Amino acid sequence: MSEEIEKIEKQLKTIAILYFIFAGFTFLMLLFLPLHYKMMSLVSTMEFPVREGEPDPAKMFAPMMDVMIYMYLAMGIIGIVFAGVTLFTGLFLFQKKNRLFCIIGAAISCLSFPLGTALGVWTLLILFDTKTKPLFEGSADLNEADFLS
Repeated sequence: MSEEIEKIEKQLKTIAILYFIFAGFTFLMLLFLPLHYKMMSLVSTMEFPVREGEPDPAKMFAPMMDVMIYMYLAMGIIGIVFAGVTLFTGLFLFQKKNRLFCIIGAAISCLSFPLGTALGVWTLLILFDTKTKPLFEGSADLNEADFLS
């Protein structure tokens, strides 16, 4: 095995570990959603002073909270999907399988600025390298160029 292939394999392992860490942080941040929803619902049930002739703030919050539960559910589902894609991207990079899924996962992680963007771009640069594709195909075919160097 050439030094370049070993370097690419080390980079793939490093990137995979970074994806595991990134997925862990994403799952950890999902724990903040129920806490935030609880804080918002407590604020909406607070007693606000009402001036004569002005609308009651508590009555204004009630319809908004009905919509916010769906917003929090949507954010939670999107977060779980994002964290799952990130986790599986790291797993597949570590196993050197499913190159197309890894490319899609790297592109999706680019949406998370700035750390996800840096990680995604680095992953895409490695995955689109011509020497990386055979690692994912599992082919151990040797070329003449391997013997002539």
